[in-house]
Amino acid sequence: MRRLTLYAASRCSRPEDVGDLVTATFMAALESAEHFDSTRGDALPWLIGIARHLASDSTRKMRREREALARIVGQRSLDPDEISELAERIDAAQQHDELEQALKLLGAGEREALWLVGPLGLTGRQAATALDMTPAAFRMRLMRARRSVRKALRRSAQHEKRELPQEARL
Repeated sequence: MRRLTLYAASRCSRPEDVGDLVTATFMAALESAEHFDSTRGDALPWLIGIARHLASDSTRKMRREREALARIVGQRSLDPDEISELAERIDAAQQHDELEQALKLLGAGEREALWLVGPLGLTGRQAATALDMTPAAFRMRLMRARRSVRKALRRSAQHEKRELPQEARL
């Protein structure tokens, strides 16, 4: 339950949506329990796969609704609370450290691979099952993601070194 909640938190933009995604995941799991194959391992990767699909469906639905609303009513003004929240998000984005910048360079699939084996602690086989791919394909995705992060971090460190004044480099 804890790792499923962590996964849901990584996919939801608002904290209040995390519980909804976990609940919807368990409801969908109950409805499709006859499709669970216990010979393929434990239920966590299966549940994460369900959560992944539900989160993707929700994101697509919200995007379509926003696009439809924009076509119907055009641009709307932001209220003061939304302006404040937007300013806070901009400030937070400007304060990301090098690792977060490196992670942003990755594709969604590579970020998700790192998340599944990192904070969620899934094995490669479990993560592959959650992403509905072969273990070999998952290992390649994970290797590419790790290599990209290392490369971006080295580039960032070299860039910072060049920007330091001569006295600071000594």
